[in-house]
Amino acid sequence: MAGRWQSMQNFLCTYHRNMKDPGKIIIILNVILLLVLLSHSIYRDINLEKQYTADLRNRIVGARLQKDRKLPYNYYFQSADGLRYFDIQNINSDSSAASNATASPFFHQLLLPICELQQATISKIWLWLQYFLLACMIFMISAMSSDAKEKLLVLNLGIIFTSTEAWKSLIKSGQLYLVVAFLICCIISGLMSNKKSGIVLAGISAAAFVLIRPFGMVIFIPFMMLYKKNLLFLTVAFSGLIIYLLFVVNDPYEKSLYLNYAGRMKMHVLFHQNTLTNPPGIPKAGTLSVKKFEGIDFEEADRQINEHPIKVYSESGNIFILYYYITHKKIPLAWLLFLSAGIVLSLTVYFYFYLKKYPVQKIQILLFAFTMYMIIELFGPVTRHQYNTVQWFPLIMTGFLVLPGWISRITFLLLAGLVLNIVNFQWLPMRHTLGEFCWMTSMILIIFSSRLKEVA
Repeated sequence: MAGRWQSMQNFLCTYHRNMKDPGKIIIILNVILLLVLLSHSIYRDINLEKQYTADLRNRIVGARLQKDRKLPYNYYFQSADGLRYFDIQNINSDSSAASNATASPFFHQLLLPICELQQATISKIWLWLQYFLLACMIFMISAMSSDAKEKLLVLNLGIIFTSTEAWKSLIKSGQLYLVVAFLICCIISGLMSNKKSGIVLAGISAAAFVLIRPFGMVIFIPFMMLYKKNLLFLTVAFSGLIIYLLFVVNDPYEKSLYLNYAGRMKMHVLFHQNTLTNPPGIPKAGTLSVKKFEGIDFEEADRQINEHPIKVYSESGNIFILYYYITHKKIPLAWLLFLSAGIVLSLTVYFYFYLKKYPVQKIQILLFAFTMYMIIELFGPVTRHQYNTVQWFPLIMTGFLVLPGWISRITFLLLAGLVLNIVNFQWLPMRHTLGEFCWMTSMILIIFSSRLKEVA
């Protein structure tokens, strides 16, 4: 009895000492707040998933078509095919147009292990996969710092990201862009580890990244400038791409698949630029009316929308759309591509001479690589929606690790971008896009700064 009483006294004394420490109290309150925020996000997203993740369907149909060695990018639904390939959003009238499948053939191949499951099952798997990938990113980036406060900051940022419209739009649509963000994080984490295994992982991730987002080839530019220091990374990445290319070239179906993909993506570009006379997705009369399929009940989805009305705001922040809003004129496609290439070339030349004059950290090279990728995406000719913004997440979390102090214009821009991607002030037009430009500006300031904290 005396031993138990002594243990109780020791516990109370320890608790009393801890409660006198304001730092520990703040951490406890912070953790409680994060748990509340995370619980709210999970509850909201469970209800969003029940409202039908429309874009996920075309990925699954694309994977099934590829598995059956059919071409997905001009596929149009025919009743004789059954519901296996049915997608309520694929409303092509014939094979001359482009279907709503836009993910790369490589991404479809990643889905082959689960593509035969029921759509309702896949949708739930996809929801929890997003949270798993986010947790992995938080872990990988926090592991880059030995400072407990920075680790806590990364944890806060990761959970706060689930309150952004980018995240909500991602979950609502069942989109793929957190997979892209995860690969970006693997490349950053692998190269920053300075371990051979980490560099190999980064190279494999880079190859996968490019095969999902082909214009992602731009990320190799800064590493080519310092190819002697990045030889293993470049060798693994390009070896992976070459091996995959040989696989495609030596298989007649794979070759036709990629030709089908390239041709229909050109059609999508023309459609988004309003220059296509026969746009994809023309409705046809008498389309099969389906109320239920593969565990999906559209009436139940409608009921969920009515019972849990969750507003998801999305903006199309492309430069060509902003140009039209400001001037009420279209920017010619050739000029748009020329402007994109010109900015990338200008930044590359400036970075090259910057490297000659100033020492840079590896993390600055990484941020430069992926900031150029995001710039190209912003200048892209295909309308990008709010879910694309999640690709900034690993860059923002990484950017905070190199800041020499908590008070600076870069910190303000990073936080302003985060706030603008959460709030929905109706009086501030294009607020989420403005937030992206805050992030892009902060990245450029970090890349060309000589006053950063060393990151191991």
